[in-house]
Amino acid sequence: MKSKTSFKHIHLKGNFSSEIVYPSVLQSGMRLVPRSVWDHHHHDNKRDIHVDATKGADILVVGMKGRCFDRDPPYKI
Repeated sequence: MKSKTSFKHIHLKGNFSSEIVYPSVLQSGMRLVPRSVWDHHHHDNKRDIHVDATKGADILVVGMKGRCFDRDPPYKI
């Protein structure tokens, strides 16, 4: 997928009850954007991603996914 939209800056914030949060930033072609272009911070249950797209990435997707592994049902053999 090719992005035709251009962003200079993106700031995404979220509140999570989970300790584990997976940030992701993808560019055109569904390739990962280098960490030199974006930052991920957390303070208590608040998380945020700041993307400085002026460094040359065509941003397609920015997101955060939280997961509470302790809520998974027990594993059965």
